[in-house]
Amino acid sequence: MTISIKAGNEIAIQSMTVHQLFEKHFNAKKYEIRESTLDKQMRNYGLYIRPIMENVRVDKLSISVLMDWKRYVDEKGLAISTKKTAYSLFRATLNFAVKMEFIERNPLLKAGNFKDTTGIKKEMKIYTAEQFTKFIQTARYLAEERQKAEKDLSEWDYYVFFSIAYYTGLRKGEIHALKWSDINDSLLSVKRSITQKLKGDDRETAPKNSSSFRTLQIPKPLMQILNDHRSRQKQLEHFTEDYRVCGGERCIREYYY
Repeated sequence: MTISIKAGNEIAIQSMTVHQLFEKHFNAKKYEIRESTLDKQMRNYGLYIRPIMENVRVDKLSISVLMDWKRYVDEKGLAISTKKTAYSLFRATLNFAVKMEFIERNPLLKAGNFKDTTGIKKEMKIYTAEQFTKFIQTARYLAEERQKAEKDLSEWDYYVFFSIAYYTGLRKGEIHALKWSDINDSLLSVKRSITQKLKGDDRETAPKNSSSFRTLQIPKPLMQILNDHRSRQKQLEHFTEDYRVCGGERCIREYYY
């Protein structure tokens, strides 16, 4: 089955390729979703859709063509979650094409999503309290040894980072973004996040959603860890309350965009 094109758009999109459609979709979404999310979607498109579908015309996206794409993805030996992520991205882009009246219906819906043929669900692996204790003791030992040998405090950042993660459950970006000004008495305020971009140009952003702005009570063991770390960082020549908690000697960098 070939997708039919709305008559009013026939001249405008009769030669539109899948790549051109994705470009239009990404441009439309870049002000609606987090930059990190858009980066991930662009990467997934480049890895799993573009290599085989880039030059295919949108009006030639038949069920047969889309089943060939699904076989291509299947043959890459990817995890089912990765394949379903690629499918969701392609489906959303074709839904966008329907919304913009480039096509009348989304043919990928009839092709269907990827199926998990193994029937085996992976269990989430988590640290036990005993495993974490062993891990964090080793991290502390390595930080102490590096400080003694090289007078370098940077190894402490890892120890403090994983301590915060264990005691608070903060996201990675939220921990990276923490400043000492966010910690008052025994309270920790989550006000921002660090978005890690593909090209290495990390940016400070708002937390993931409105409910991510929150204030947490700091457990006593973590409070001691943070107090000790603040004392270490205060030895640095240009220390201010705008230092990243897990940033070592890296002062806050302001991003304007």
